[in-house]
Amino acid sequence: MQICTGDFDGDGRQDLAFLRYPIQMLTVMRNISSSGNLAFGAPQDIGTVGSGYEPCLVGDIDGDGKADIIANGAQTLFRNISTGTNIDFQRINFAGVGQGNCALQDMDLDGRPDIIFADAASNFVSISRNTGVPGSISFANPSTFFTGQGAYYVSVADMNGDSKPDMAVANQIEGTISILKNMSTTGNLQFVLQTNIQAAANGQGLNSIALGDYNQDGKPDLLAGVMNNGKMRFYQNNSSSELSFFETQLFSDVLSTYQFIPYDINGDSRLDAVLARSNSSPELPGFALLRSIFTGVGPVFASPVFFKSGIYGLRNAIVADLNMDGRPDVATVNATDPVISISLNQIGIAAPEILCGNGNTVLTVANSGTIFQWQQNTGAGFFNISDNANFTGTQTPSLQLSSIPSAWYGYQYRCLINGLPSAPQKLVFATFWTGAVNNNWNNPGNWNCGEVPDTNTDVFINCGIVDVTDTVSCRSLTIRPTAIVNCERAIIITR
Repeated sequence: MQICTGDFDGDGRQDLAFLRYPIQMLTVMRNISSSGNLAFGAPQDIGTVGSGYEPCLVGDIDGDGKADIIANGAQTLFRNISTGTNIDFQRINFAGVGQGNCALQDMDLDGRPDIIFADAASNFVSISRNTGVPGSISFANPSTFFTGQGAYYVSVADMNGDSKPDMAVANQIEGTISILKNMSTTGNLQFVLQTNIQAAANGQGLNSIALGDYNQDGKPDLLAGVMNNGKMRFYQNNSSSELSFFETQLFSDVLSTYQFIPYDINGDSRLDAVLARSNSSPELPGFALLRSIFTGVGPVFASPVFFKSGIYGLRNAIVADLNMDGRPDVATVNATDPVISISLNQIGIAAPEILCGNGNTVLTVANSGTIFQWQQNTGAGFFNISDNANFTGTQTPSLQLSSIPSAWYGYQYRCLINGLPSAPQKLVFATFWTGAVNNNWNNPGNWNCGEVPDTNTDVFINCGIVDVTDTVSCRSLTIRPTAIVNCERAIIITR
């Protein structure tokens, strides 16, 4: 599959669109999430796309304020005709190449986004100039510009500060990056090849690049990844009027990079990079995060941090705030797995406080202020709390929680320190099977909390034999391969 994202119904949420192979179908899922709660509507088939396995792209092509979709290397366009919460598209055939990625950018500065597409079977990149008007999509015949051998991936940005978007093209076969300077005028496309950067050996599969101002000097730099040797290179932009780059950092352990996504993941105003990695081993798939650490000197990125996502053959990824909590999340799809994997951003969120039902705990913040006020969020927002039978120390750095019922699962707590909120801490109720007495689920002595799980408790059975002879309930159930659960009656899971 391939995945892309956009607000298709204009409700402020990022919906998902994905290309399903081998049936060549574009499908969308409407985002119905609320703050911190991830949810999507049922999949909705939109229409068939051309052959191939190239990415989809989202942008307002016809200038009507709605997010349209470019599919499969610009072979098929979908004009957004959604109304209200009803997502709908008009399918339009388009003469794209279908053997490389594409980009959407106003290349001749006429106020309309043009389509740029690479062709891995050729030595050029093509640009179709947008001639449409609001409500009608149309393009001029493509103009072609020569690059290196096997043009596969294109990234677009103004590299020299002349307000014209230039192009970097990854040439998959010969391992070079072609840098093309934009010399266009309104209605007239013109590009000049400035240089070819040798980023990989011939045939090693250079197929992912991304422009972005990673070192905060006002110029877009270049990341390049090689499929077959697992290396990633960082090139700093040294352009004046002419375009030039030089390599300043090399990573040899990022594995097979399929795609880069520049994005500030941790909210520190530095541009990080998410790496989608395509691998042939089930133990290795997923994405990596390159965190920007540049302070004016030294390396630009910290060592990559890897995250598991889906099964092998990861195809591509998107970055967007999917659960409406203000943090960018990562969604990935795999070549052979018909599942979307969503990794929610947990930066700035404290680890959950795990309790037994009617249990006690203490939440603590740094003693770095003079005025403290603890707050509780039961699902409708944070509000001040005061000392009572459940709370002690509501105006101190340490909040004592006593006899907390499991019905408070998911409640959040934070402390205002001199008026500034701390990171929220969430309550989670869980119990673990011990089997200390016998195999009976309904015996309280078999659970570490000393009570039978209820509908608000997460249950973990890591080992042993459990017999369920009566209908039982829990919020969630995790059974490890080393455990056996014999069910004569139902286990009702309420999550």
